[in-house]
Amino acid sequence: MDETRMFIWIMLAGGVTSSVFGLMFLAIPQVVRKLNAWIGRSVASIDGVVVKHNMFSGFMFLAVGIFLLYMTMQSP
Repeated sequence: MDETRMFIWIMLAGGVTSSVFGLMFLAIPQVVRKLNAWIGRSVASIDGVVVKHNMFSGFMFLAVGIFLLYMTMQSP
């Protein structure tokens, strides 16, 4: 696989992942808080500021995801 195709796949994966997290922060913030508590016990905690301001974080994740997906569609 050449470098351009691999870069496009990475952008696509990042865009989808970011969009999913953005929708989770906006639609079901209680699940994000439970997930943060579970991850905090096992590995590392998500920054409390990000979880506290879930609307802003959700919009930012969604904007980045949409931008990455748009850039993926514009690639040759």
